[in-house]
Amino acid sequence: MTETLLQRFGQFTETVTYATLPAAVIQSLKERALDTIGLCLAATPLDTSRMMVEMVSHWGGHAEATAIGTSQSLPAPSAALINGTLAHSLDYDDTHLPSVLHPSASLIPGVFAAAEAIRADSKDVLAALAVGYEMCVRSGMAGYDRALGNSVFFERGWHATSICGTLGVAAAVAKLYRLGAAGVMHAVGIAASMGSGIIEGNRAGGSVKRMHCGWAAHAGLVAAQMARAGFTGPPSALEGRFGFYQAFCSGQFDEGEFVNGLGETWCVPEIFYKPYPANHFTHAGIDAALKLAARIDNLDDIVDIELGVPSPVLRTIAQPPEQQARPQSGYHAQFSGPFTIAIALMTKVTGGGGLGLWLDDFIDV
Repeated sequence: MTETLLQRFGQFTETVTYATLPAAVIQSLKERALDTIGLCLAATPLDTSRMMVEMVSHWGGHAEATAIGTSQSLPAPSAALINGTLAHSLDYDDTHLPSVLHPSASLIPGVFAAAEAIRADSKDVLAALAVGYEMCVRSGMAGYDRALGNSVFFERGWHATSICGTLGVAAAVAKLYRLGAAGVMHAVGIAASMGSGIIEGNRAGGSVKRMHCGWAAHAGLVAAQMARAGFTGPPSALEGRFGFYQAFCSGQFDEGEFVNGLGETWCVPEIFYKPYPANHFTHAGIDAALKLAARIDNLDDIVDIELGVPSPVLRTIAQPPEQQARPQSGYHAQFSGPFTIAIALMTKVTGGGGLGLWLDDFIDV
Protein backbone atom coordinates (compact mmCIF):
# COMPACT_ATOMS: atom_id res chain seq x y z
CA MET A 1 0.00 0.00 0.00
CA THR A 2 1.33 3.45 -0.92
CA GLU A 3 2.42 5.56 2.02
CA THR A 4 0.53 8.77 2.63
CA LEU A 5 2.21 12.16 2.81
CA LEU A 6 1.92 12.25 6.59
CA GLN A 7 3.32 8.75 6.97
CA ARG A 8 6.34 9.75 4.89
CA PHE A 9 6.77 12.96 6.83
CA GLY A 10 6.48 11.15 10.15
CA GLN A 11 9.27 8.79 9.14
CA PHE A 12 11.41 11.77 8.15
CA THR A 13 11.03 13.31 11.61
CA GLU A 14 12.53 10.21 13.19
CA THR A 15 15.83 11.01 11.46
CA VAL A 16 15.99 14.61 12.67
CA THR A 17 18.17 15.42 15.67
CA TYR A 18 20.27 18.39 16.61
CA ALA A 19 23.34 16.46 15.51
CA THR A 20 21.94 15.85 12.02
CA LEU A 21 21.00 19.48 11.35
CA PRO A 22 23.33 21.51 9.11
CA ALA A 23 25.12 24.35 10.89
CA ALA A 24 23.39 26.92 8.67
CA VAL A 25 19.98 25.61 9.73
CA ILE A 26 20.86 25.76 13.43
CA GLN A 27 22.16 29.31 13.12
CA SER A 28 19.10 30.41 11.17
CA LEU A 29 16.76 28.90 13.75
CA LYS A 30 18.51 30.75 16.57
CA GLU A 31 18.35 34.05 14.68
CA ARG A 32 14.65 33.59 13.93
CA ALA A 33 13.93 32.92 17.58
CA LEU A 34 15.62 36.18 18.59
CA ASP A 35 13.88 38.09 15.81
CA THR A 36 10.47 36.76 16.79
CA ILE A 37 10.92 37.51 20.48
CA GLY A 38 11.97 41.03 19.53
CA LEU A 39 8.83 41.45 17.45
CA CYS A 40 6.72 40.26 20.36
CA LEU A 41 8.28 42.82 22.68
CA ALA A 42 7.87 45.60 20.11
CA ALA A 43 4.18 44.77 19.72
CA THR A 44 3.31 44.85 23.43
CA PRO A 45 2.09 48.51 23.41
CA LEU A 46 -0.57 47.82 20.77
CA ASP A 47 -4.22 47.87 21.82
CA THR A 48 -4.79 44.45 20.28
CA SER A 49 -1.92 43.04 22.34
CA ARG A 50 -3.41 44.43 25.53
CA MET A 51 -6.84 43.07 24.62
CA MET A 52 -5.49 39.60 23.91
CA VAL A 53 -3.50 39.47 27.15
CA GLU A 54 -6.49 40.62 29.20
CA MET A 55 -8.89 38.20 27.53
CA VAL A 56 -6.66 35.13 27.76
CA SER A 57 -5.56 35.93 31.32
CA HIS A 58 -9.16 35.58 32.45
CA TRP A 59 -9.16 31.98 31.30
CA GLY A 60 -6.79 31.07 34.13
CA GLY A 61 -5.17 27.65 34.38
CA HIS A 62 -1.82 26.17 35.32
CA ALA A 63 1.29 28.35 35.15
CA GLU A 64 3.34 26.72 32.38
CA ALA A 65 4.69 29.27 29.92
CA THR A 66 5.49 32.98 29.76
CA ALA A 67 3.33 35.56 28.03
CA ILE A 68 6.06 37.73 26.52
CA GLY A 69 6.14 41.30 27.78
CA THR A 70 4.27 40.41 30.97
CA SER A 71 5.07 38.76 34.29
CA GLN A 72 2.37 36.16 33.72
CA SER A 73 2.82 32.43 33.36
CA LEU A 74 -0.16 30.74 31.71
CA PRO A 75 -1.10 27.35 30.28
CA ALA A 76 1.10 26.66 27.27
CA PRO A 77 -1.72 26.97 24.69
CA SER A 78 -2.74 30.33 26.18
CA ALA A 79 0.81 31.66 26.11
CA ALA A 80 1.14 30.47 22.52
CA LEU A 81 -2.02 32.35 21.55
CA ILE A 82 -0.77 35.59 23.08
CA ASN A 83 2.79 35.36 21.82
CA GLY A 84 1.79 34.32 18.31
CA THR A 85 -0.56 37.29 18.15
CA LEU A 86 2.23 39.63 19.23
CA ALA A 87 4.68 38.14 16.74
CA HIS A 88 2.39 38.79 13.76
CA SER A 89 0.92 42.11 14.87
CA LEU A 90 3.47 44.48 13.32
CA ASP A 91 3.51 42.60 10.02
CA TYR A 92 7.28 42.57 10.36
CA ASP A 93 7.65 38.79 10.69
CA ASP A 94 9.84 36.83 8.30
CA THR A 95 8.49 35.62 4.95
CA HIS A 96 8.97 32.59 2.74
CA LEU A 97 8.45 33.09 -0.98
CA PRO A 98 6.83 32.17 -3.21
CA SER A 99 4.54 30.39 -0.72
CA VAL A 100 3.80 33.76 0.98
CA LEU A 101 4.12 32.22 4.44
CA HIS A 102 5.25 33.80 7.70
CA PRO A 103 6.41 30.64 9.51
CA SER A 104 8.22 32.00 12.57
CA ALA A 105 5.29 33.95 14.02
CA SER A 106 3.43 30.74 14.80
CA LEU A 107 6.28 28.24 15.15
CA ILE A 108 8.45 30.10 17.67
CA PRO A 109 5.55 30.98 20.03
CA GLY A 110 3.98 27.52 19.78
CA VAL A 111 7.15 25.50 20.25
CA PHE A 112 8.63 27.78 22.90
CA ALA A 113 5.44 27.61 24.99
CA ALA A 114 5.40 23.82 24.78
CA ALA A 115 9.12 23.65 25.53
CA GLU A 116 8.90 25.90 28.59
CA ALA A 117 6.05 23.82 29.97
CA ILE A 118 8.06 20.58 29.85
CA ARG A 119 11.48 22.19 30.47
CA ALA A 120 12.78 20.82 27.18
CA ASP A 121 16.44 20.73 26.24
CA SER A 122 17.43 23.51 23.85
CA LYS A 123 18.83 21.07 21.29
CA ASP A 124 15.53 19.21 21.24
CA VAL A 125 13.76 22.53 20.72
CA LEU A 126 15.89 23.33 17.68
CA ALA A 127 15.31 19.88 16.18
CA ALA A 128 11.57 20.27 16.72
CA LEU A 129 11.59 23.71 15.11
CA ALA A 130 13.41 22.37 12.06
CA VAL A 131 10.68 19.76 11.65
CA GLY A 132 7.97 22.39 12.07
CA TYR A 133 9.42 24.74 9.46
CA GLU A 134 9.60 21.91 6.95
CA MET A 135 5.96 20.96 7.51
CA CYS A 136 4.78 24.56 7.34
CA VAL A 137 6.69 25.58 4.21
CA ARG A 138 6.27 22.31 2.32
CA SER A 139 2.52 22.21 2.93
CA GLY A 140 2.30 25.82 1.74
CA MET A 141 4.45 25.25 -1.33
CA ALA A 142 2.33 22.24 -2.30
CA GLY A 143 -0.57 24.69 -2.55
CA TYR A 144 1.32 27.15 -4.74
CA ASP A 145 0.34 27.44 -8.41
CA ARG A 146 3.43 28.34 -10.44
CA ALA A 147 1.42 28.98 -13.60
CA LEU A 148 -0.83 31.38 -11.73
CA GLY A 149 2.05 32.90 -9.80
CA ASN A 150 0.16 32.84 -6.52
CA SER A 151 -0.85 30.62 -3.64
CA VAL A 152 -4.04 28.65 -4.25
CA PHE A 153 -4.87 29.29 -0.60
CA PHE A 154 -4.83 33.04 -1.19
CA GLU A 155 -6.79 32.78 -4.42
CA ARG A 156 -9.55 31.12 -2.42
CA GLY A 157 -9.41 33.67 0.41
CA TRP A 158 -7.48 31.56 2.92
CA HIS A 159 -4.52 32.80 4.96
CA ALA A 160 -1.91 30.14 4.27
CA THR A 161 0.27 31.41 7.11
CA SER A 162 -2.21 30.48 9.82
CA ILE A 163 -3.48 27.33 8.13
CA CYS A 164 -0.09 25.82 7.28
CA GLY A 165 1.35 27.28 10.47
CA THR A 166 -1.06 25.14 12.47
CA LEU A 167 0.30 22.03 10.75
CA GLY A 168 3.87 23.16 11.36
CA VAL A 169 3.36 23.78 15.06
CA ALA A 170 1.59 20.44 15.48
CA ALA A 171 4.47 18.57 13.83
CA ALA A 172 7.09 20.46 15.83
CA VAL A 173 5.44 20.00 19.22
CA ALA A 174 4.74 16.33 18.52
CA LYS A 175 8.45 15.96 17.77
CA LEU A 176 9.28 17.82 20.98
CA TYR A 177 6.96 15.49 22.91
CA ARG A 178 8.81 12.51 21.37
CA LEU A 179 5.62 10.99 20.01
CA GLY A 180 7.46 9.23 17.18
CA ALA A 181 6.54 9.00 13.53
CA ALA A 182 2.97 7.89 14.22
CA GLY A 183 2.48 10.63 16.79
CA VAL A 184 3.61 13.31 14.35
CA MET A 185 1.27 11.87 11.74
CA HIS A 186 -1.66 11.95 14.16
CA ALA A 187 -0.86 15.44 15.46
CA VAL A 188 -0.77 16.93 11.96
CA GLY A 189 -3.81 14.89 10.96
CA ILE A 190 -5.67 16.43 13.89
CA ALA A 191 -4.32 19.90 13.13
CA ALA A 192 -5.71 19.68 9.59
CA SER A 193 -9.14 20.03 11.21
CA MET A 194 -8.07 23.05 13.24
CA GLY A 195 -6.25 25.48 10.93
CA SER A 196 -8.18 28.58 9.85
CA GLY A 197 -7.97 32.20 8.76
CA ILE A 198 -9.32 34.32 5.91
CA ILE A 199 -7.52 37.30 4.34
CA GLU A 200 -10.42 39.66 3.71
CA GLY A 201 -8.88 41.87 6.39
CA ASN A 202 -5.95 42.60 4.08
CA ARG A 203 -8.38 44.18 1.65
CA ALA A 204 -11.11 45.64 3.81
CA GLY A 205 -9.43 46.25 7.16
CA GLY A 206 -10.02 44.88 10.64
CA SER A 207 -7.54 43.78 13.30
CA VAL A 208 -8.39 40.07 13.45
CA LYS A 209 -5.51 39.05 11.18
CA ARG A 210 -3.11 39.94 13.98
CA MET A 211 -4.27 36.90 15.91
CA HIS A 212 -3.96 34.44 13.02
CA CYS A 213 -0.47 33.29 14.01
CA GLY A 214 -1.53 33.20 17.64
CA TRP A 215 -4.37 30.91 16.71
CA ALA A 216 -2.03 28.72 14.65
CA ALA A 217 0.39 28.44 17.57
CA HIS A 218 -2.46 27.65 19.95
CA ALA A 219 -4.28 25.18 17.69
CA GLY A 220 -1.13 23.37 16.60
CA LEU A 221 0.01 22.94 20.19
CA VAL A 222 -3.41 21.64 21.23
CA ALA A 223 -3.40 19.21 18.29
CA ALA A 224 -0.09 17.77 19.50
CA GLN A 225 -1.45 17.52 23.04
CA MET A 226 -4.48 15.67 21.70
CA ALA A 227 -2.19 13.23 19.90
CA ARG A 228 -0.22 12.77 23.10
CA ALA A 229 -3.49 12.04 24.94
CA GLY A 230 -4.40 9.35 22.41
CA PHE A 231 -6.52 11.09 19.78
CA THR A 232 -5.79 10.04 16.21
CA GLY A 233 -5.90 11.78 12.85
CA PRO A 234 -6.49 10.31 9.39
CA PRO A 235 -3.22 9.21 7.74
CA SER A 236 -4.46 10.72 4.46
CA ALA A 237 -5.48 14.00 6.08
CA LEU A 238 -3.55 16.06 3.53
CA GLU A 239 -4.19 14.45 0.14
CA GLY A 240 -7.33 12.43 0.88
CA ARG A 241 -10.62 12.73 -0.99
CA PHE A 242 -12.04 14.87 1.81
CA GLY A 243 -8.71 16.09 3.16
CA PHE A 244 -6.77 19.29 3.66
CA TYR A 245 -6.02 20.16 0.03
CA GLN A 246 -9.51 19.27 -1.12
CA ALA A 247 -10.99 21.55 1.53
CA PHE A 248 -8.65 24.51 1.15
CA CYS A 249 -7.47 24.25 -2.47
CA SER A 250 -10.27 22.31 -4.23
CA GLY A 251 -7.88 19.39 -4.57
CA GLN A 252 -5.22 21.41 -6.40
CA PHE A 253 -1.78 20.65 -4.96
CA ASP A 254 1.68 19.53 -6.01
CA GLU A 255 2.80 16.45 -4.10
CA GLY A 256 6.37 16.90 -5.30
CA GLU A 257 6.67 20.24 -3.52
CA PHE A 258 5.87 18.44 -0.28
CA VAL A 259 8.15 15.41 -0.57
CA ASN A 260 11.02 16.25 -2.92
CA GLY A 261 14.30 16.73 -1.08
CA LEU A 262 12.76 15.91 2.30
CA GLY A 263 15.67 15.48 4.68
CA GLU A 264 18.15 16.78 2.12
CA THR A 265 17.19 20.40 1.55
CA TRP A 266 16.06 22.72 4.34
CA CYS A 267 13.75 25.69 3.94
CA VAL A 268 14.79 27.71 6.99
CA PRO A 269 17.83 29.57 5.58
CA GLU A 270 15.76 30.59 2.53
CA ILE A 271 13.20 32.54 4.56
CA PHE A 272 13.92 36.26 4.41
CA TYR A 273 13.52 39.08 6.91
CA LYS A 274 11.32 42.00 5.98
CA PRO A 275 12.99 45.38 5.42
CA TYR A 276 9.73 47.21 6.21
CA PRO A 277 6.85 46.52 8.64
CA ALA A 278 4.24 46.15 5.90
CA ASN A 279 2.82 43.54 3.57
CA HIS A 280 5.68 42.27 1.42
CA PHE A 281 3.80 43.15 -1.78
CA THR A 282 4.25 46.83 -0.85
CA HIS A 283 8.04 46.63 -0.57
CA ALA A 284 8.90 47.17 -4.24
CA GLY A 285 6.83 50.35 -4.23
CA ILE A 286 8.50 51.54 -1.03
CA ASP A 287 11.95 50.92 -2.52
CA ALA A 288 11.00 52.83 -5.67
CA ALA A 289 9.56 55.70 -3.64
CA LEU A 290 12.74 56.03 -1.57
CA LYS A 291 14.83 56.15 -4.73
CA LEU A 292 12.50 58.78 -6.18
CA ALA A 293 12.63 60.85 -3.00
CA ALA A 294 16.42 60.90 -3.17
CA ARG A 295 16.27 62.44 -6.64
CA ILE A 296 13.84 65.30 -6.02
CA ASP A 297 13.87 68.31 -3.72
CA ASN A 298 10.16 68.99 -3.43
CA LEU A 299 7.41 66.40 -3.12
CA ASP A 300 5.01 68.89 -4.70
CA ASP A 301 6.83 68.31 -7.98
CA ILE A 302 5.31 64.83 -8.14
CA VAL A 303 2.22 64.93 -10.34
CA ASP A 304 1.36 61.25 -10.54
CA ILE A 305 2.81 57.83 -9.63
CA GLU A 306 2.16 54.67 -11.60
CA LEU A 307 3.27 51.30 -10.22
CA GLY A 308 3.08 48.19 -12.38
CA VAL A 309 2.37 44.97 -10.47
CA PRO A 310 1.04 41.46 -11.21
CA SER A 311 -2.67 40.82 -10.68
CA PRO A 312 -2.30 38.97 -7.33
CA VAL A 313 -0.37 41.97 -5.98
CA LEU A 314 -2.92 44.40 -7.39
CA ARG A 315 -5.75 42.64 -5.58
CA THR A 316 -3.85 42.69 -2.30
CA ILE A 317 -2.48 46.24 -2.08
CA ALA A 318 -4.62 48.32 -4.45
CA GLN A 319 -8.19 47.03 -4.38
CA PRO A 320 -10.73 48.32 -3.68
CA PRO A 321 -8.99 51.60 -4.64
CA GLU A 322 -11.17 53.86 -2.53
CA GLN A 323 -10.33 51.89 0.63
CA GLN A 324 -6.64 51.44 -0.14
CA ALA A 325 -6.24 55.15 -0.87
CA ARG A 326 -7.70 56.05 2.54
CA PRO A 327 -7.02 53.19 4.98
CA GLN A 328 -9.04 53.32 8.16
CA SER A 329 -6.32 52.23 10.57
CA GLY A 330 -2.57 51.98 10.83
CA TYR A 331 -2.80 48.23 10.43
CA HIS A 332 -4.95 48.51 7.30
CA ALA A 333 -2.37 50.97 5.95
CA GLN A 334 0.28 48.26 6.05
CA PHE A 335 -1.55 46.56 3.18
CA SER A 336 -2.03 49.69 1.09
CA GLY A 337 0.28 50.29 -1.86
CA PRO A 338 -0.69 53.97 -2.25
CA PHE A 339 -0.33 54.73 1.46
CA THR A 340 3.02 53.00 1.96
CA ILE A 341 4.45 54.75 -1.10
CA ALA A 342 3.27 58.10 0.25
CA ILE A 343 4.77 57.38 3.67
CA ALA A 344 8.09 56.38 2.11
CA LEU A 345 8.20 59.67 0.20
CA MET A 346 7.28 61.75 3.24
CA THR A 347 9.62 60.12 5.71
CA LYS A 348 12.58 60.33 3.36
CA VAL A 349 12.09 64.08 3.35
CA THR A 350 11.07 64.64 6.98
CA GLY A 351 13.45 62.13 8.54
CA GLY A 352 10.79 59.94 10.09
CA GLY A 353 10.95 56.18 10.16
CA GLY A 354 10.68 53.08 12.28
CA LEU A 355 7.77 51.11 13.61
CA GLY A 356 5.94 54.25 14.72
CA LEU A 357 5.01 54.96 11.12
CA TRP A 358 2.44 52.23 11.17
CA LEU A 359 0.52 53.32 14.25
CA ASP A 360 -3.04 54.53 13.93
CA ASP A 361 -2.09 58.16 14.68
CA PHE A 362 -0.30 58.45 11.34
CA ILE A 363 -3.59 57.99 9.47
CA ASP A 364 -4.57 61.54 10.46
CA VAL A 365 -1.60 63.17 8.72
